[in-house]
Amino acid sequence: MAETVELTVGPLAAGGDALARDADGRVIFVSGALPAERVEVAILKAKKDFATAEVVRVIEASPHRREPPCIHFRNGCGGCQWQHATEDTQRAAKIAIVEESLRRLGHIEVPVRDGGSVDPWAYRTTIRVTGDEHHRPSYRCRGGNELVAVDSCLIAHERISKELAGLEVLDEFQLRVSDTEGSLNSDVQFEEVCGLRFRVSASSFFQSGRQAAVLLAETVDSAVGDALVDGAALLDLYAGVGILGAVAASRRRDVKLTAVESSNVAVRDARKNLAQFNSQVVQTEVMHFRPERHYDLVIADPARPGLGKAVVARLVAMAPSRIVLVSCDPASLARDARLLIDSGYRLASVTAIDLFPQTSHVEAVTVFDRQ
Repeated sequence: MAETVELTVGPLAAGGDALARDADGRVIFVSGALPAERVEVAILKAKKDFATAEVVRVIEASPHRREPPCIHFRNGCGGCQWQHATEDTQRAAKIAIVEESLRRLGHIEVPVRDGGSVDPWAYRTTIRVTGDEHHRPSYRCRGGNELVAVDSCLIAHERISKELAGLEVLDEFQLRVSDTEGSLNSDVQFEEVCGLRFRVSASSFFQSGRQAAVLLAETVDSAVGDALVDGAALLDLYAGVGILGAVAASRRRDVKLTAVESSNVAVRDARKNLAQFNSQVVQTEVMHFRPERHYDLVIADPARPGLGKAVVARLVAMAPSRIVLVSCDPASLARDARLLIDSGYRLASVTAIDLFPQTSHVEAVTVFDRQ
């Protein structure tokens, strides 16, 4: 039988757990708790310096706690982490996590702006499920590899959620719907983002949904601001199908746009999507990109590990007047921000946006200006 202890809970942390300490000062990562609550928890794994636990009883509940609306979440589904918290609480926690990561890992004290959120439910236009022993669509459970069968998903697009009922899944399976056209699992879909139409192949990356793509593109364009003037040169790194660069270029005249992307499928999409602009799409890893001109502004949207030292060094050598960095991991943002600041760039602003409500994931759009 698992050891149980009573704890008073501290802040929510990256990854979704709340932080607490036991009587000996050991850090406990608690799943299912909210800040300032008094809870009884079961210890799942115990190490010398920390332990993981889950709530078995809430003794004193937070006023921000609610009954999770999804039965699968209540049954242990790990697709979401924070359905038991109100949306305002989730947003505040995500902003605090970004600020804490910048302070702790980057030694940077800066307020983080709230850039808004997509709708809290039915926002995901792509999900990936696996089949359990009965071939039912399933997600992994919270904190483990066991499967939780699902016949609906409240954060998925309504059409996807309906498809789950009665679906037979033999192996990992992707369900994907175009929010613009309504087509399901087409090899090529089209989405409208900020008045532009984008081709998105099945294996090309797209945001959590069309709302997310719009919110991110608008936030990036606001960050670009007047640093990108008519006729300037824009470099879009990790460009995917070209959405961020295209939206920025479409709102200015004669922007010279270069998009860099390594995926051959995404490059094929980007070349079609950017054909209307004065553009060039280069298929290569960002580390291997050799610029042939000076770029006035750079947009970079790397994967979770962030830019890293080598890419930051290449960006600094290009000497753009502004770098707009999109980060999907607060820790990598903090590391990249420290590298850019130490290389002569000033951190001008950080904006957190919530593209994944009910989960602990947070995106940040950060502006760095050359001093």
